[in-house]
Amino acid sequence: MLPGLVNNPVRLWRAGASRTNVEVLSLFMDRATPRWDTVPSMPTRQVCPRCGQDWVHSYRFIADGAPFSLCTECDSLWWPGEAVEVAHAKFLDDAVAERLGVEGNPWGDLVWADVIEPAPDHGA
Repeated sequence: MLPGLVNNPVRLWRAGASRTNVEVLSLFMDRATPRWDTVPSMPTRQVCPRCGQDWVHSYRFIADGAPFSLCTECDSLWWPGEAVEVAHAKFLDDAVAERLGVEGNPWGDLVWADVIEPAPDHGA
C-alpha cells in the first residue's frame, strides 16, 4: 500500500492499488457520514404576515440608507426593532410620502429604484 492513500479511494484507484469494491465503497461511506454538528445553518426567511404571498425582504432608503423590512407583494413595511406582525405593518406609500414630505401618492414621476433599494445581504 502506498503511504497517504489509505483514506482516499480516488488516489488509491489512480495509484493502481488493488482494493475490492467493498473496501473502496466502505472508504467512501466512512467519508460520507453526515456530521450534524457541522451542518451550516441556513438563514431563516419569514413569510409576510399580512398577505402570506411573499417573503419579507431587507430594504433601505437610498437617500440616507435607513433600513426597513418590506413585503414586495403587498408593500407592507416594518421598521427595525418592530415585530414583523400585521399589527405593526405600515404601507410603503405612507412611509415614502412621510420621508419625502408629500401628501397622498408619493410616487408621481418616481419609481421604487429612485427611492429604495434592496439592502446588501449580510448573511452567510
